[in-house]
Amino acid sequence: MQPRFHIITAVTRPDNLNRIAAELMGLAARHDLIWHLAFDPHRRAVGGQKVKNNILDQIACEPRNWLLILDDDTLPHPELLDVAGAEIQMDAQLQAIVVSQQRRDGSVLRPCPHKLAVGRIDAGQVILRRTFVAGRRIPDDYSGDGMFLTDLLTRAPGVMFLDRVLSFHNALG
Repeated sequence: MQPRFHIITAVTRPDNLNRIAAELMGLAARHDLIWHLAFDPHRRAVGGQKVKNNILDQIACEPRNWLLILDDDTLPHPELLDVAGAEIQMDAQLQAIVVSQQRRDGSVLRPCPHKLAVGRIDAGQVILRRTFVAGRRIPDDYSGDGMFLTDLLTRAPGVMFLDRVLSFHNALG
């Protein structure tokens, strides 16, 4: 069964949407992809967590559905879903894929299963099976994505860590 990728973006910087859309169009040409956008006009000290949770609630909890929380300043690598799709096809037990992410300064945040913590992982690095997330919620805190991912990934089997840059953090500023 081919995976369906759901990209979740809470939007506070609409000027970035054209660039993100252009990147996602290339991915959508090769994959079953749905981009969920929701504007978050109240985002001040919180990373759009309520909006992201509302979108999560709308995505069916089915094994075919995979999630990527993509902030509105982060870009996927053009090969991200190609690599993820191939891994998903090879391993039916896979629950999450964590990739390396290049930062704006050129440094790379590498996935390390023994060093998962807030600030050591970004949502744009992680593709999650929807059933793996189930009813869990992203905490309504600026670091909510990091807390959510750290909690999920540190106690679960079926997590693959790929030391390959397939995400670009704060690429759009």
